[in-house]
Amino acid sequence: GCSMPGNMCVGATADAENGYKNGYIIGKELKAVGINCDFAPVLDVNNNPANPSCNLRSFSADHAYAAPFGVEMAKGLQDAGVAATGKHFPGHGDTTVDSHTGLPIVYKTLDELMKAEFIPFIEASKSGIYMYMTAHMTFPLVAKESYVSKQTGKEMVAPATLSKTFLTDILR
Repeated sequence: GCSMPGNMCVGATADAENGYKNGYIIGKELKAVGINCDFAPVLDVNNNPANPSCNLRSFSADHAYAAPFGVEMAKGLQDAGVAATGKHFPGHGDTTVDSHTGLPIVYKTLDELMKAEFIPFIEASKSGIYMYMTAHMTFPLVAKESYVSKQTGKEMVAPATLSKTFLTDILR
């Protein structure tokens, strides 16, 4: 397949149609080899410069700018016959821990999330994206569920991946 530019590069073009073109080309190439699902696009708003995870995988540090690029990439993938997956709900952009190696904690309220991190996910839902991938991170000011850690024995807030608050009450 083609080597395509990353999301931050596509976002730097200031033309969301490039998100569509990128998604469509990737989708056609995936479809040609029998793949019908792509775990893309990254819809995270890279609003923390110290973020070790999203970084260049995000379209922008501005939610109003990141949303149309993510929506257009998802449309391009799906128009090519490949299911798009918006990730990482509820938003991995304001972390300092990589969730592949640790458990990020974000101290934002639901209202704060609604004004930034959720915007690309809301817009992708309106446009008909097929799936979402959740982020394995905790939001203690939002999630109501808790678990006891088998490692430490301490009670902890449920990560979004295991949270009815995030998966059912908010996302669904």
